[in-house]
Amino acid sequence: MQLLGDSCGLRVGELVSLTKEDVDLDEGFVTVRAGKGDKDRFVPMDGLAAGVLREYLASADLLDNRIFPLSPQRVWQMLDGLSDAAGIPHIHPHQLRHRFGTEMAKTGIEIRELADIMGHSSVDTTQGYIGLDMDFLRRSIAPPIPGRCGHDHQDGYRRLHRTPETGEQIASHCPLLRR
Repeated sequence: MQLLGDSCGLRVGELVSLTKEDVDLDEGFVTVRAGKGDKDRFVPMDGLAAGVLREYLASADLLDNRIFPLSPQRVWQMLDGLSDAAGIPHIHPHQLRHRFGTEMAKTGIEIRELADIMGHSSVDTTQGYIGLDMDFLRRSIAPPIPGRCGHDHQDGYRRLHRTPETGEQIASHCPLLRR
């Protein structure tokens, strides 16, 4: 369940509402029916999640056609238990959705396509989900240019901005220029 939710970026309510008819294991897609905003959408599923789900469905005795017949509250409790067992801070199911958005953004997917997959009507909402980690950002920023802006950036990475003296653009967002 966690693997499917994490690899598809589903809301917990969408995850516990999935039926066998909503999952196409051969094509690797999940149909989210009447998601937030009462919109249907198709979400790609990775091969690992499809394989695990195939095994689960072959052995599961589904009583009401829902793949995971649980309440959202029960999913939260299960994540709390897993967090405790792993000795890590508690994880809220929505954090997994944010992680999905961040990981997808790192692949270079177009923001509009990601918004569609996540069921957002606005790319502004999707941008709020994308929290790029500092290591990723550091790899994305050019290497330091010692002395170009005259500021000692403790992390060693340049920031493009215009020098106050000449107006020459050399890096932006230097926090020292905002003083």
